[in-house]
Amino acid sequence: MRTVRIKVTGIVQGIGFRPFVYKLAAKYKLSGFVNNFDSDVIIEAEGLNENITGFIEDIREKSPQGALIYEIKVDDIPGRAFDTFQIKQSESSGERKISISPDIGVCSDCLKELYDQSDRRFAYPFINCTNCGPRYTIIENIPYDRPYTSMKDFIMCDKCSSEYRDPLSRRFHAQPNACRQCGPFPELIKSGNEVIKSENPVKEAAELIKKGYIIAVKGIGGYHLACDAFNKDAVCALRQRKLRDGKPFALMAPDLEKIREICEVSFAEESLLKSPAAPIVILKRKKEAAIPKEIAPNQRSLGFMLPYSPLHSLLLNDIKSILVMTSANISDSPLCFRDGDALGQLSGIADFFLTNNRRIYMRCDDSVTRIYNGKEYPLRRSRGYVPGRIKIPFATEVNILACGGELKNTVCLLSGDSAVLSGHIGDLINPDSCFEETVRHMKKLFELIPDTVAYDMHPDYLSSKYAESIANVKHVKIQHHHAHMAACMAENFVAGDSIGVIFDGLGFGEDGNLWGGEFFTGNYKTFTRRACFSYLPMPGGEMAIKEPWRMALSALSSAFPQKNIWDFNIGPSSELNDLQKKVFSGMLHKKTNLTSSVGRIFDAVSAILGICSVISYEGEAAIMLENFAENLESAQYYPFALNQNGEGFTEIELSQMYREIMLELDSNAPRKLIAAKFHNTIAEITGNICIKIRDCCNLSNAVLSGGVFQNILLLDLCRKKLEKNGFKVYIHNKVPANDGGLSLGQAVIAAARS
Repeated sequence: MRTVRIKVTGIVQGIGFRPFVYKLAAKYKLSGFVNNFDSDVIIEAEGLNENITGFIEDIREKSPQGALIYEIKVDDIPGRAFDTFQIKQSESSGERKISISPDIGVCSDCLKELYDQSDRRFAYPFINCTNCGPRYTIIENIPYDRPYTSMKDFIMCDKCSSEYRDPLSRRFHAQPNACRQCGPFPELIKSGNEVIKSENPVKEAAELIKKGYIIAVKGIGGYHLACDAFNKDAVCALRQRKLRDGKPFALMAPDLEKIREICEVSFAEESLLKSPAAPIVILKRKKEAAIPKEIAPNQRSLGFMLPYSPLHSLLLNDIKSILVMTSANISDSPLCFRDGDALGQLSGIADFFLTNNRRIYMRCDDSVTRIYNGKEYPLRRSRGYVPGRIKIPFATEVNILACGGELKNTVCLLSGDSAVLSGHIGDLINPDSCFEETVRHMKKLFELIPDTVAYDMHPDYLSSKYAESIANVKHVKIQHHHAHMAACMAENFVAGDSIGVIFDGLGFGEDGNLWGGEFFTGNYKTFTRRACFSYLPMPGGEMAIKEPWRMALSALSSAFPQKNIWDFNIGPSSELNDLQKKVFSGMLHKKTNLTSSVGRIFDAVSAILGICSVISYEGEAAIMLENFAENLESAQYYPFALNQNGEGFTEIELSQMYREIMLELDSNAPRKLIAAKFHNTIAEITGNICIKIRDCCNLSNAVLSGGVFQNILLLDLCRKKLEKNGFKVYIHNKVPANDGGLSLGQAVIAAARS
């Protein structure tokens, strides 16, 4: 006989882990107990040695959907002489780390019941069990018990209550447990708040979509706007009503076969689509795919997801086609998740509302991700992933709140050696961002009172102002690009000093200028700026982001100082009157709003090539330039200058590149080749600068971060260039390279400085 104490650390609570262990114990004829202790699961088991071995192996290999095991620690202990195996009540040390499961896509067992006409939950759109269903979006307080969730509005019937109390049931302590007799129900409402009487609102909504109507569908973390993806008129109407000129729409397909008709799907991409998180996955579009170009104008890829709630599954099963399933909001506004807000704000967009009476307590956008180089490369980390913990390489004794940036905001709580990030909050320039509400909720859920607050050094960010308003805490200002670098280092467990290659749109620099094309050396505590791209003025400040033609003229003015910039006729510049031209020239001459941003360089080249002069969504000019580039293998790279000062700092000057681009355009060189050559140039510069830094600093780890590295073409070129030259390259795989990962970087920097 053998007696062991097993400690399972990870995301292992609220997902049926204890019933799973209970059943395994019965399978292996073991006695003992299982319980939750703080954020871990503790098991004491007694039985034959070979049975104990099999039991532990099954815990490791066959855990429930949604479980994420970081560590299994096994210690032999003296015999206990247990009579049976029991599920014990949860315990706490008084210093507990709460672990809350993310919202998990509907499991295969529930799907079988959903379509089984003999099952009492047949076609019930809110079916769930301990292995699936809403979690984070319905919890109001801790502990994660039904009275502290929005499911407190529903009293379980006798059958559901019996399942809830039965350790052998798949619904043992499943807090959202319900059925048609006692749980939430769907409702169909016509725009204008007219309730449509229907025995099957989901089926009725499917018929309306087939007829070309736009339906607002209430999901797990908020509302979607849905229409038939093959109905061009409906797609165009949705784009017009939503005020979304060019940004791609997300798609939902009933199954993988439908997705494969439109996109190429690798094994890794298939696994990601079918994962419990059920994110939107960016896939390569097939050239012959028969789907309206209005879904994703000027894109080579499409974002697909599979139905992750039973309601979605029923809706798609009735339609048997692909739906546009985009976030329900007016362009750039937060996702609607409260019923009253949705019915009011979306009345001019949606024709009908497929809603329900299960309250969403916390908004949670769909996650967006992709596969790069065989691994996940997240673009937006939200539903299905949050609030899962991220382990960091070291432990801290302080409690840290990191407030993130201004765009794509997330917040982070850090205690010990694990960080918890919020879902995607979005852009804080919008007054309805729910930033402060999210901070309060996160602190309450995880019982964390911060003694240190980390935030971006930009003085005008709402997140920074909020952080500075908190009294009786240590305030830690953190440079934007250092936070990017630290986030990538932390999730990859990089120790010691590294080279940071940080390319993004804009971040406030230590010299008061706007950085964004940076080469650092450093660690979690400090950094040194080793190189950057030459500063260019941003004429009009933020207007230069929305109108890339401004950056094009700024770049050309620097490259052709003797020429009249108005002779270039870039985009709408030819339509300016004399006074407007004079004001613009004055801004260039004063050299205000200086930036080293690679994002703005991409904008400039995109406008120079006539690809995109005015954007309709963030990053559009750069995205279109990436999609435009072809024949990279045959393309060379443009000349550039590396100007080094006496202190070892290198300034990267691109005037020669701009001059050559204009010469090639004058000679009618293919613009697709110019776009490819430009990408190659940035990669060549990256390799050269990193080699120079290695020669002087003896560092061979290179960390790539910042929103520009969402450009997979550039990421691939830079990674391969660096690896070819002997560098160990680290990229993101847990948090986004964009500002959605900033809060993690801020938190670990604050921890290192504590």
